[in-house]
Amino acid sequence: MYRSKLPKVYRFKIPLTAVYFNVSPKGTIEERIKDYEFSLNLIKEKEFSIGANTFPMMAQGIKDQESKQMELEARLKYLNYVVAVFKYFNVDHNKLDYDSLEEKDKLNLKGLMNSIIFKKSIDKQKQIPGKYFVKIGNLTLLGLIYKKFDEDRIVIDNYANLKKGMYRIYPPGIDVRKNPEKIMHASPFVGLNDEEMITADNIYPEDIYNDVINYPHSDDYDTSVSNLCLRMIKVFDGTKRLEYLENAVKILKWQEEGKFIADHLIKLNRLQIVKRMRSLNSSEIEYLIELKIKFIDNYFVLCGIYILLEDQEKFKEYFSKLTEEQKAEFIEYPIYNLVKDKKD
Repeated sequence: MYRSKLPKVYRFKIPLTAVYFNVSPKGTIEERIKDYEFSLNLIKEKEFSIGANTFPMMAQGIKDQESKQMELEARLKYLNYVVAVFKYFNVDHNKLDYDSLEEKDKLNLKGLMNSIIFKKSIDKQKQIPGKYFVKIGNLTLLGLIYKKFDEDRIVIDNYANLKKGMYRIYPPGIDVRKNPEKIMHASPFVGLNDEEMITADNIYPEDIYNDVINYPHSDDYDTSVSNLCLRMIKVFDGTKRLEYLENAVKILKWQEEGKFIADHLIKLNRLQIVKRMRSLNSSEIEYLIELKIKFIDNYFVLCGIYILLEDQEKFKEYFSKLTEEQKAEFIEYPIYNLVKDKKD
């Protein structure tokens, strides 16, 4: 890695003339790399070509050109390491505001380079296994720190690229030591919360969908996936990123095939997604009217139905019949975000 501070501007001059130009590495990572490569080439070759014409060049203000060449090569290598890190996390490196990097951002980059490129172990005294945000300037990556036993080191991995089988669901109330068969392999994306989906630049809704449907249906797994869909809807409410709704709809369609989640719950979740994009049509409204008759004694379901029907008075009526515990639970669901007047 580079250590000394390099000049911000490199001046090159055609000998015995008044012609010169400056090279100032700035802009995106890609643009900086090209600037450094161009400067390095001029220092090494001492000339450049335009078409069939070759012009001798001389670097101005650099006394020890060999030393500066080594430093430029180190800077170029470092930038290529930065590119490799962001490629590993599937994030466009050109989105990084390089000029905004602070010392702590560079330390975070160094830690990722050590783990991903140089295969070094993370200091186990400083970190415990689990999910971590890694902030680098204007970008935030979601990583997972864990022990990689086959390499005997602690690593930080791209959370979105965890290998199948690494994430497990442990059923509550069951001693998995006596019943290891009850441990269920699941998509790591079912473990994401709203903040992680909103904040992490390496989490993409389409990746969530593609990974989630690669696991077999089961009662516990599909319940976890349903909760994930609800969180994806809440992420849309907070970010207006339409792709979260689009992929939640695809996941709900996949859940219909499994038949582990009640049909009316899948349809209500789909309709609250539709409601965020357009008004309900006549057949959708008719379905809700039929559903409220079927669930006449289920105040929880009726609250959701009347929100979708935009019947504020009926919603308030049935919401008032919920217990305080049920009210606290209900307002956490994304369908409550559709209530236009939340005042009692």
